[in-house]
Amino acid sequence: MTYEIELIHAQGIIMVRYFDFIHFDESRQVLEEILSASREQGYRKILIYFKKYLFQMSVTDLYELGKAFAKSGLITVAYVCPENKIENRFLVTTARNCGAWIKYFELLEDACEWLKTTERHAFFHQEAYSN
Repeated sequence: MTYEIELIHAQGIIMVRYFDFIHFDESRQVLEEILSASREQGYRKILIYFKKYLFQMSVTDLYELGKAFAKSGLITVAYVCPENKIENRFLVTTARNCGAWIKYFELLEDACEWLKTTERHAFFHQEAYSN
């Protein structure tokens, strides 16, 4: 798995770009690394970006990963993948149903704009069930 973590200082966003297929165990490891960087930098917003669908996971794995996002409790997440696959929606819906502050986007620009303008409390009240 190849990925890159970038800090976007002006907006307080951590961006993770994936370039290769990702498996469940690797995704948990990367999530821990993201959370660690988030704590160290004091950033509370994460942008996860896939140029194409790269998961090689079962439905159970996607469910467990969604729960892991929710358990982190520290972050607001924009999840971007231009391929609108049911697996993307399932992962995001699972995470949201378990309490994560997450929203799915097909366009990187839309996700960036949402992260810049969204505060955690506003997301919960206004957008929790959109998309």
